[in-house]
Amino acid sequence: ADYLEETELAPILTHRMKPFIVTNRRKEEGGRFEGEERRRLEILKQAMDLGVDYIDVEVGSEELLLQSLIDEQRKNREKTGLLLSYHDFRETPSSPALYDLFDRMIQVKAEIVKIVTFAQSYEDNLRVLSLIPYAKKRGQEIVALCMGEKGKISRILAPMMGRSGVTRRHAR
Repeated sequence: ADYLEETELAPILTHRMKPFIVTNRRKEEGGRFEGEERRRLEILKQAMDLGVDYIDVEVGSEELLLQSLIDEQRKNREKTGLLLSYHDFRETPSSPALYDLFDRMIQVKAEIVKIVTFAQSYEDNLRVLSLIPYAKKRGQEIVALCMGEKGKISRILAPMMGRSGVTRRHAR
């Protein structure tokens, strides 16, 4: 939604033919939204009201507003799933830090956890991809991959390791 000139979601969502994810990212999170945090999350609430298949919201969102959005999503869980995401555009944290992050994120009980980091080395891919079997053992859907030139390999390997597809829930 942050890339739209006008955030009128109804025309886009009303006639969709495939599952749809709506996100609204701040500049700090790689998006273009520059308004108030409350308004940013209200747009995601609007998407839920329109029956979007998933909303994608950052774990680093303002805590009280994020909790309010999650509470609202839980009321509508049958029609809208929650994808809780984390992006690091500079580096890939250590393995213990990644596992701690994952463990904190699953406390929210999001349907899908998404962790995307920037690969400064090829080894960074291994750390991020190791989250996939870790999540599987916990019954948690996950998208885990790396950005950047050295991260391209993770986008090839992640689906082979069983990266969860967001269309499974809402196959139409």
